[in-house]
Amino acid sequence: MGTLNVNGARDARKQALVFDTAKRKRIDVLFLQETHSDCGIEADWEKEWEGQVLLSHNTTLSGGVGLLFSRGFTPSSLEVEHVWWDRGKVEMQLLCQQYTLNATQDTRRSIKDLEMEIVELEAIGSSTGDRGCIETLQSKKMFLASLLDSQQGVLYLPREEGGQGLIHLASRTAAFRIQFVQRFLTGPADLMWRDVARCVFRRSVVKAWALFKVEKRTSSESLHWLLREPTVHGARLDVSAEAPPRLTAALWRTRTLLLQHVVAVAGPDLTGAEAVGSLLGIRSTQAAEGVLRLWRNRLSTRERRILEDYGQGTEPDSEDPFPEIRLVAHLGNLDGPLLRPAKTFSLVAVDKKTLYNDCVRVLNRRGLSNRSTSIWADRLGGDGARPCWRVLYKPPLKKRTGDLQWRILHGAVALNALLSRMNTAVSDQCPFCSGRETVFHAYIPWQEYDFGPGHLEKIMDKKDHTNTKGGWKKKMGSSKKKDWIGLN
Repeated sequence: MGTLNVNGARDARKQALVFDTAKRKRIDVLFLQETHSDCGIEADWEKEWEGQVLLSHNTTLSGGVGLLFSRGFTPSSLEVEHVWWDRGKVEMQLLCQQYTLNATQDTRRSIKDLEMEIVELEAIGSSTGDRGCIETLQSKKMFLASLLDSQQGVLYLPREEGGQGLIHLASRTAAFRIQFVQRFLTGPADLMWRDVARCVFRRSVVKAWALFKVEKRTSSESLHWLLREPTVHGARLDVSAEAPPRLTAALWRTRTLLLQHVVAVAGPDLTGAEAVGSLLGIRSTQAAEGVLRLWRNRLSTRERRILEDYGQGTEPDSEDPFPEIRLVAHLGNLDGPLLRPAKTFSLVAVDKKTLYNDCVRVLNRRGLSNRSTSIWADRLGGDGARPCWRVLYKPPLKKRTGDLQWRILHGAVALNALLSRMNTAVSDQCPFCSGRETVFHAYIPWQEYDFGPGHLEKIMDKKDHTNTKGGWKKKMGSSKKKDWIGLN
């Protein structure tokens, strides 16, 4: 089954080319649009096609659809109703959508076949050690990874950044958990579920938090939050790397996990070495004094002054806002135009859309790293500016037109060069010439344009030379400007 917009097929040469292509590809049912047909050419079509031909005419300048059945294909049931041609186009569109669904299912089956082929090659390579088999295996693995990882990662990006805005469920879940932490830390003091949340703080929340790097203020202006500074788990007051061995175990055993617990034993000036040594089981007073010195050095001058005021009777205020925490997406050493420079944002002020988009980049960072914004960027050159993706979907462009242009810019078009890598039975050759059917071959007239220095100027010069009625007629065999525009 096939569908084709022929943009006028009254010319005998174009008819022959359409029929020959359909026969070579063994198409039994062919849907045609914009045939520009009339009653006078029906007999010629039936004679050339050698099968059943159904045509619906509009004018010789526009419209018209056709349905061709091959000689070896006989419909089990066929009913012809002569209706206005616009309705016929709607019906054909529905049929083509069903055909597209079937093609998508065939592509999925091809991917499954590719996975099975990889499993077989792994078994052969491990048993025989054949170098050619191993190289083929690596190539197919890389291609499968590009299909399942890289292509999907782009789909989840926002449209204005070159994606399709599809929902990534893992990123949405992670963003929801970060919002939970945001509400837990920065919400009002009388938040009803905060005490319950402390008891059921799940590991999944900690994993979501690990998607970001945390940049906390080096000093606190609030006595309440200063006393609640942790002394373990890599916090600012965690001195286990410089302190005597097993200090962390002693802090956990005695539940001395906050600065408040240390102050209660050592005093606001953190000088009670004997009391701290007795609590933590440190027999050497000098070693206990060394631990206290490390804690004092981690505090700023302002914070030590706040603790002195606390020793003189100042009470902590639980209504103090939580200290500012700034987050930045944790991309590791990966980089690329689609990952863009990670921006730092405040946990208090960040919105859920920013959280979600950053989670998408982090969870899909391997597929997005070192990937250009478009496959045409290197081919056409440029100054490194990012494409303006938003214009693809602005009126008067229709969504399906924007989707097609998006696929062309990303190279996500089901041409033979792509299909042949999924299914070895498919040739990568162009059906109209001997070249390889890549996206560049399909959408660039290679025989006319040499993409060297100043290539864009050459293209514009070519178009300028044909910008006359005689130029169009000589170049395209037609004096109609719309025919030239349609083919270009």
